[in-house]
Amino acid sequence: MAVVLFMEPEVTPMSWEEFCATKPPFSCAFDGYVRAAPKYDDDGPYANFDHHSEVSRMETRSACSQFRMAIHMRIFDRFSVDGQPHMNLHMRDNDPDNCTVKYLADNPHHVRGIVNSRVNRLIYMEDILDTTGGAYPMSEDLHDLRRIAWIYDPYFVFKQSGRLDTEKTAQAYTDIMDLVCERIQAFVDGKGRAQDLDTRFDLVKEFDGWSLVHEIGAQARTGMFSKGINAFVSCRKGSLGKYVYTLCKMTPYTRIKLLPIYAALNRAENPENGTWGGSNIVGGSPQPHGSDLPPLEVARIFDENKYNKIIV
Repeated sequence: MAVVLFMEPEVTPMSWEEFCATKPPFSCAFDGYVRAAPKYDDDGPYANFDHHSEVSRMETRSACSQFRMAIHMRIFDRFSVDGQPHMNLHMRDNDPDNCTVKYLADNPHHVRGIVNSRVNRLIYMEDILDTTGGAYPMSEDLHDLRRIAWIYDPYFVFKQSGRLDTEKTAQAYTDIMDLVCERIQAFVDGKGRAQDLDTRFDLVKEFDGWSLVHEIGAQARTGMFSKGINAFVSCRKGSLGKYVYTLCKMTPYTRIKLLPIYAALNRAENPENGTWGGSNIVGGSPQPHGSDLPPLEVARIFDENKYNKIIV
């Protein structure tokens, strides 16, 4: 018995009910695999660690932060067979949040019992960055940010090269996850490195209270925040000629309301692609492939619905 990763980049996010009905006992879903708020069913057992759907993101926090708390609260007492950890990790992405979850699942002793200060620091930094969509207001020369940039660089190189969209295979995704986990281990062992941030982005068009952008650097959102951008739509070309969008508010206290925007975009989207969605501060286009809507059409819909109060 062991911790086993099931990486499925092409899977369409499913309901909690479908997850529990189709996956074997001792299964946990992470970070968007299930389209639902965090949940736990002791009869499986089953668990979902998520901060994308049906939640207020700032209060819910990242999947890795939730999972650390679960380890503290002895989740592996329940997810075990014959006294040994037994957990199926179901993921559809290899982003920093999920990479950190995988490291914790393989090394729960760093959290439970022997508490490692470097692990705690890593999760603190990843948690606030992931919770805020990478837009937490921190100085670009903060050394911890430079350490984080080095740890997760294999993922961002994979994403910026376009391979995140063109190589949607379990092997390609897990290979990158393994590289990141190796760097996490080096950091924990005191052998980690640091690198300069890449905060470059292209400002495509400014609107009232928000901007349409193209992210270039891995830390583009840190750069956007420093330039006073309070909300944005980011676009990149995905697989099959579709567009992949991120919609983000730099703070939940920005007046723009994302939930009505998701609803309006779903009315315009080809339903065969899936649905737009996310939390109250960050979300995006249908998963796993993206949207048929061109950037200026998404911008128009975003701008026309940004202050709506009614979701229809």
